[in-house]
Amino acid sequence: MDVFTHHCRKGVAAMAASLDRLDALVFTGEIGEDQPEVREEVCARLSALGLTGGLRGGRRRMP
Repeated sequence: MDVFTHHCRKGVAAMAASLDRLDALVFTGEIGEDQPEVREEVCARLSALGLTGGLRGGRRRMP
């Protein structure tokens, strides 16, 4: 999981560098629905972008 989350962080940071600000980071699919530990790990080292913890309880499914 370390290599996967590192690559996710690298991609998010690279894309965020070209933006004025980051309004939201949305996880979809399996990670968005059933893997809060992956979401937490990805965001854990992106605090410089304003991302914080507390992602475990924010699960919503679309109809």
